[in-house]
Parts: sequence; C-alpha cells; structure tokens
Amino acid sequence: MARSKLEYWSHSSKTYDTSVDKALGDNIRPLINEKLSKEGYFGKVVEFGCGTGYFTKTLASKAESVIATDFSDDMLVIARAELDGWDNVQFQNADWQNTSFADETFDTIFSGFVIPCVTDKVRAMKESYRILKPQGKLIIANPNLMLLTGMNKLRFLFRNIGAWRGKLPPVSFRSVTDLVEAAGFSVVSWEVVKDPANVSSMPVEYVRLIKS
Repeated sequence: MARSKLEYWSHSSKTYDTSVDKALGDNIRPLINEKLSKEGYFGKVVEFGCGTGYFTKTLASKAESVIATDFSDDMLVIARAELDGWDNVQFQNADWQNTSFADETFDTIFSGFVIPCVTDKVRAMKESYRILKPQGKLIIANPNLMLLTGMNKLRFLFRNIGAWRGKLPPVSFRSVTDLVEAAGFSVVSWEVVKDPANVSSMPVEYVRLIKS
C-alpha cells in the first residue's frame, strides 16, 4: 500500500466516522449495514478495510469467526476498542492485494467502501478468489462516483472538500462489475444504494459474488 495512502487514512482515523458520513451521505452506512444484517450465516469471515469497526459488529453477529483487517494500525486501535468483548473477532494488519492467508480459508469476504482505496483492484479480487472456499461469498459495498451525473457530481465533490478538511482522499473509482470477469467470480446480485434524503449522496454498489 502506497505510503501516502497509509498516512492519509491513519491521520483521518479519529475523525473518519464523522467525515465519511458527511462525505457519502448520513444514511449510506446505515442502509448498507441494514442490507448486511439481512444476509444469511457468514461462517468464517475476513473483512478487508474494517476501518473503525462499523460493519464488523454486524458481521460478527452472524459469523463463526471474523478476522477484521485494515492496513492502518490507527484504524485498528479504534476498531479493537469498538469491538471489545466480541470473542469471535480478531484484528490484523493486512493488505487486500497481498495477504498471508492460505488458499480456501474463508466462507465469506466482506469489504465496505474499500475498492476506491485499492491501487490494484483486479489483484485484490483475485486474492479474494484464492482465499475463499468453493461456493464462498464475496460481498462488496463499493462507492462509485461514476454513477453520479452533472451538478450532483459537483455538489458531491464540493461537500467532500469540507468533509475531509480540504484534502480529498487518495481514491479512484471503478465498478465491481468491471472486475468480476478477470477474477473468475459469478454475480449473484448487483444493486445501487443511495441516500433518499440527499440526491448528491454517493451511489454505492452493493454486490454479492460467488466463487463458482
């Protein structure tokens, strides 16, 4: 992971929750979390980019075990505190593009809002395929600026300048559907989640994939 990205997200860790909700739309994370809570049993889970642990609790409530990873130790400090007492959760510093996990280890992989932060997105997808068991699930919530048009895109960008205190995150956007074929996954479902109260909120692809 590029040093500049690590420094940015580590520096943003203490204000991340406030900033990301202001940037994407206040209802986006709750809407994604609601969808995640309605999924079936997850089994053995790895979460890439757990951040402050917002989605980790939902994963842990439906899983045998969760390894919550992030490339920022500062984010992991906060997440550990948030998940204190959850015996089925472990935390680990890991780079989604190049993990140390063995082949076919997990039943489910979840990643929330991380694809834009990843430099080699295809490599991350291929790594997911490698460490998932056959018929394993990959669930991705992927913010995609390209789904906004016209003035709403400009409104979103201006709001982000304020949300991230004048320094926009080091991200790039790409649809998950563009990455599926290269990695070998099959698409189970694809939908776009938006904050109904904010037309310039960030559209988020909620995608379910399976290792066939």
